[in-house]
Amino acid sequence: MRESVLTVAGDQAARVTEAARTRSGAPDDEVQRFIAYGQLCHLVATLDPDTGDWAAALSPTLSPFAPQRGTFT
Repeated sequence: MRESVLTVAGDQAARVTEAARTRSGAPDDEVQRFIAYGQLCHLVATLDPDTGDWAAALSPTLSPFAPQRGTFT
């Protein structure tokens, strides 16, 4: 039987989370913050941050790393 996309995605999220927890030795709240920041980076990198102030509002520390318009042509 085929695994659903949600099942595979959940399994991968669990693997990444467990790797972050094991390798860092950090408490769960710091692992959660690490995973959340990574997801935020993915969101900003995937979408066009030049469409408004939303990227800077979410995290000013991301703005130096946000792709410039026309970079990925």
